Amino acid sequence: MQTNDYVLLWHGMSSCQSYITLCLQNCGHFLNWLQVLAFPCNQFGQQESGSDADIKQFVKDRYGITFPMFSKVDVNGPQTSQLFTYLKQSFPPWLGMAASGDKDLSWNFNKFLIGRNGMPIKHYPSELDYAQLEQDVYNELVKTQNK
Repeated sequence: MQTNDYVLLWHGMSSCQSYITLCLQNCGHFLNWLQVLAFPCNQFGQQESGSDADIKQFVKDRYGITFPMFSKVDVNGPQTSQLFTYLKQSFPPWLGMAASGDKDLSWNFNKFLIGRNGMPIKHYPSELDYAQLEQDVYNELVKTQNK
């Protein structure tokens, strides 16, 4: 990854073909400047029960995933990874959060756009409007070019 890349960081389950396919189809045309980082999570319906090695092999064989797949993480609760604690604290509770005032994520597939400077820009709930993501990254590119 280059220092001028944006990062789309998501958590989810590897067996959800429609999700991974959507991510690849909709992000594919702007992956030149967007690095996808995936963090499997087993906290929602115990849907990601395989080992880290099994998950990585599965997505490689089944979907041809080439973006980085990290080890499973907790995104809620006392064992929440420091990364997701930081990301959740960067945004007010809203769509994708479990309850009013609660910082817990309500389901898999939340996404976080990270800027060139490493700072979180935006949180996207499970249902992502990829046109909005593309517009957001375009707007960030324009902003950074004008500096």
